[in-house]
Amino acid sequence: MRYVSFLFLFFLPFLLHPKILTDFKNPDSVLVDEETGYIYVSNINGSPVARDDNGFISRISPDLQT
Repeated sequence: MRYVSFLFLFFLPFLLHPKILTDFKNPDSVLVDEETGYIYVSNINGSPVARDDNGFISRISPDLQT
């Protein structure tokens, strides 16, 4: 049984395919809507201390397409 557990843990990183999303502008917070699966990311878009009203929210679909 230990051997099977070792094989699972060894090959786990190869089974997972992480996806790297780009085009965020200084992301700050992330929220996942459990009903729809959408992911919302707040972007500061500039200096975090400046009050310039240019931030925005990105919505990412459950299949990780922006």
